[in-house]
Amino acid sequence: MAADDTGVTVLVGTMHHDLHSVDKTIAAAALKEAGHRVIDLGVDVRPADFLARAEETGATIVFVFASMASTAASVSRVREMFRAGHRGGVVIFAGGGPFGADTALARSVGANGVSRGAESALRLVHRVTHPAGGER
Repeated sequence: MAADDTGVTVLVGTMHHDLHSVDKTIAAAALKEAGHRVIDLGVDVRPADFLARAEETGATIVFVFASMASTAASVSRVREMFRAGHRGGVVIFAGGGPFGADTALARSVGANGVSRGAESALRLVHRVTHPAGGER
């Protein structure tokens, strides 16, 4: 049974040129089950599409997944798009094997944190939506 609607819209998608969807799909399902409004952009998502959908939906939390080193490095283009679109306050979390193996990679691409699975994604969203450490 899904939790009540939290009112929090979260975008999830896999980086352009990456067709791996398992990490994204698992995180999206957990976030949705927790009551968040999840917009799943799918795989092979261009940086501009993350920005466009955030503007359409008002989402302030974005999860960008990448399972290959080449696509992980390009997550920086998503952050650049948000800055150029004057949406630098959007929280971007990175997920996928390369980020789990090297958390410094997430910082280097401008991510605010690393999702290491469903429970991790839930904690990250909770941290953003309850900055004072409110009850879970």
